[in-house]
Amino acid sequence: MTTPSIPSPATWSSGPVTTKALRADVSNGVSYLSGRPLFIGYNIGGGIIPANGVISVPLDTEAVDNWGGHSPAVDNTVYLCQSPGWYWTVSVIVLAYTTTTAALFASEIATTFAGAGSSLIGDQRAGGNGFQPSLLAFDLCPLATTGSDYVRAVARNPSSAAVGLFATSPNLSYLSARWVAALSGTTGLPVPSNPAWPVPPGYVTSSFLNGNIRDTLRFLTYPPLFRGYLATSSGPSLPSAAPLTPTVVTLDTTTGSGSGGPATDNYSGWHSGSNSWQAPVAGVYTIGGQAGVSAGGGTFAVGFSVNGTVTWVKSIGDPIISGQPACIAGIRRVRLNAGDTVQLVASQSSGATVNLIGSGTGGSFCKMVIFWESA
Repeated sequence: MTTPSIPSPATWSSGPVTTKALRADVSNGVSYLSGRPLFIGYNIGGGIIPANGVISVPLDTEAVDNWGGHSPAVDNTVYLCQSPGWYWTVSVIVLAYTTTTAALFASEIATTFAGAGSSLIGDQRAGGNGFQPSLLAFDLCPLATTGSDYVRAVARNPSSAAVGLFATSPNLSYLSARWVAALSGTTGLPVPSNPAWPVPPGYVTSSFLNGNIRDTLRFLTYPPLFRGYLATSSGPSLPSAAPLTPTVVTLDTTTGSGSGGPATDNYSGWHSGSNSWQAPVAGVYTIGGQAGVSAGGGTFAVGFSVNGTVTWVKSIGDPIISGQPACIAGIRRVRLNAGDTVQLVASQSSGATVNLIGSGTGGSFCKMVIFWESA
């Protein structure tokens, strides 16, 4: 079977529409969108992170790799772009570390943004409470060059002794990458409604084909998505509060490209005055949120406010290394109506005001990503 290409549906005009032309247009789009690039790879063989060291995580077991972007014989740590687009990428690092000495471990996604290497640190927090740290990193990664641009999972160990990857199922390190949208496309489209086709003596018009085939493929190829982050190196302050009291996190980069990589807001949902993103169409959305602070202590939490109702998705408190930066990331799937608003919120109870971290400080900056999944 011929490998499908990113849908670029025809605009139909009046006149005879041949079955061959219609079939070719629709078949490619359906084939691509129903089998878009997807990779999930696990580490079951373990690995050692040296003292004060960094390693790319070996992915020795594939759960799925439908386009063949992972080549264990060449480099089993990397997934190579198989079709240009925005890839929803998630990494989880599980460490075999159960001592009581706190150390600030980090999970990272290493990637290329249009050929330029970038480090995207997710959870950066201490292990040392007797349980294996499990650290999350996520992002929307725009991979542009097939066979060259990549994503990989990276583990960071700042401790004075070597630390192993924990590799006992189900607590396994893994990397997943899924194509979710083309790098560019048509925006402002409604969610496809799939109306019934005309029955005789009615007939199918070019207007019907454009609204219900062309625009359906266009929407599903380039649905609403958002990637925004805080770029300021010394960001806004986050007051100390107990119990958890949400503070809306400022995101100052929502379009273009800066120190934190490319930002996008293709359906223009961002409102800078309220630091909120407004859903342009109804549907099920995936939301990822991350908050980094300049110093730790007490309890630190990140969450989302949807229409003013806050849900905390992750909190840490045992231990946080006093005076050391911390970063936590969380993911949630929600159903939104058109016009619903989403804000990234954070809270901390160290006893003193701390600064939120922007990308000018490093890879563990505040950010939020959102993309439409289904009706």
